Amino acid sequence: MKDVVLRVLFLSILSSISTYGQIKSLFGFPCASVCPDGSSPMGTLMQASDGNFYGTAAEGGNGLLNRVGGTIFRITPSGNFTLLFTFVADHDGEFSKGSQPIAGLVEGNDGFLYGTTVTGGKDNSGVIFKIGKTGAFSVLHSFCSLPGCADGSSPFGTLALGDDGLLYGTASSGGAGRAGTIFTISSNGVFTVLRTLNAFTDGSQPFGGLMQASDGNFYGATNTGVNNLAANLVRVTPAGDFGVIAPLPFLGNVQGQLMQASNGLLYGDIQYDSIFTSTIGGDVQDLVLLSGRQDGNSALLSGIIQASDGNLWGTSSGQSFGPYGVIYAITPSGKFVKNYAFSCSVGGSAMSAPVQGSDGKFYGATPSCGTDAMGHRAFGSLYSLDAGLRPPKPSIAAVSPSKGPPGTQVVVRGDHLIGTSVVAFGDVPAQFQVLNRKFMVAVVPDAAQKGFISVTNFGGAVKSKQTFTPEQ
Repeated sequence: MKDVVLRVLFLSILSSISTYGQIKSLFGFPCASVCPDGSSPMGTLMQASDGNFYGTAAEGGNGLLNRVGGTIFRITPSGNFTLLFTFVADHDGEFSKGSQPIAGLVEGNDGFLYGTTVTGGKDNSGVIFKIGKTGAFSVLHSFCSLPGCADGSSPFGTLALGDDGLLYGTASSGGAGRAGTIFTISSNGVFTVLRTLNAFTDGSQPFGGLMQASDGNFYGATNTGVNNLAANLVRVTPAGDFGVIAPLPFLGNVQGQLMQASNGLLYGDIQYDSIFTSTIGGDVQDLVLLSGRQDGNSALLSGIIQASDGNLWGTSSGQSFGPYGVIYAITPSGKFVKNYAFSCSVGGSAMSAPVQGSDGKFYGATPSCGTDAMGHRAFGSLYSLDAGLRPPKPSIAAVSPSKGPPGTQVVVRGDHLIGTSVVAFGDVPAQFQVLNRKFMVAVVPDAAQKGFISVTNFGGAVKSKQTFTPEQ
């Protein structure tokens, strides 16, 4: 009996050692004759306020092969998969609710998830949709629904949740000049074109979507146009004021979202081979060339994230490193740190950056390879990676209002709020609800003290810069 116990203990330890620091398959998309759960997940996974991850698969779904156009799914950190929705053709063969959801999802302040499809909809030009966490689905906007396709078409990038609670995004084509548009949309579908791009002055084909920087403005990139084959770093205010910040002096498109690191600099990747950095004023520098031996190469829709270790993490298909690609880490100054190689059994050719969950692990998707539940090669994979990093610490950018009586609902805006365990006014704990990664609502407790609002999660505790004054 003692030998059996020791053997079980040894196998348990061996299992934990063998998976630490290695990419682990959470789910492989099965495709025998059809792909009932979808296939080819290309977008970044998103961790929602319930702690689960949500994403899209660009193809396949629960239905006949030629009448399905992708899926939306949920997966738990432990790998329990749930199919939420399949994009299915109508009786006339048209995908009125959209098809080909390439981008990832974003969680709004109302608890719904928002995303886009590249095709389908009224003019087969894509849609913006919302979906509940149990699968309740609706189309908010169908592109090319305005005369002359003035609202744009074919949105490839993930939507961005603004500080004002609205969603911001880009359409890669359409608009008056057929060069694309920049838009905003509310949770109830009020759609506004912020900028119709002019290929000669603005650039065109904004594939990567937008991100909101610390100055409150949105940043992204247009491809081709102003300086022929190269991309352009652009900025747009929430009111729609637009400007080209700087041309990017590199060949290749920017197909992923930009990212602002803790040092205030913007980072992005150029399709196929390099990573650049820029100040918000437009001082652009070529940071690092993906070597293939270390970082991999051929970054596509990827984008970059900054993890809790302060390093920048991304994925590349890594054709010269190996056939299945890598997850790599570099310092903000461009020094190579480490990589983790994919094998076909866990996934391959990742086209989107991993996301760091509230537990500190990385989670992501690859559009090819993986292993399904029957042990067969899958058509896409969802994975995790425990790289030994601590959970991300929360941050607080603003609280509103800054005073009020007990029972007042205070909106806390920051980052990494998912996984919050304690919110306190001074030293007095308060009831709260996490809305998404950026927003939460806390209720002023009866015995609230004048002072800072603090937020605690597994990564640590942080205090607001503003003080809160309780009123009687």
